[in-house]
Amino acid sequence: MENKTTLGDLFNAQLGKNFAVGDTLRDIVTQATSLANWADEKVGDDGDFAKVYAEHYSQDMRKLAKLAEKAVALLVANGYAQVEAKTRKALNNIA
Repeated sequence: MENKTTLGDLFNAQLGKNFAVGDTLRDIVTQATSLANWADEKVGDDGDFAKVYAEHYSQDMRKLAKLAEKAVALLVANGYAQVEAKTRKALNNIA
């Protein structure tokens, strides 16, 4: 994944109660990626059946990681949008 969402991104998005959701999604990304990497290492270790199994396992884990990363990125983007909207409203009230 090229654009991993960081813990700092979650803090900066000021997600409030949704912070725990974003952090959990980040954990899913990390675990799924780790399992996919493990499966990639196993591809060449054992016979043909093990290779096919490990390849599918790796692909599935990477799909799961990608979905979770998209979800946490969306959560962060929505948090930033809300912060920006609040800031604009506050600035308009000053003027």
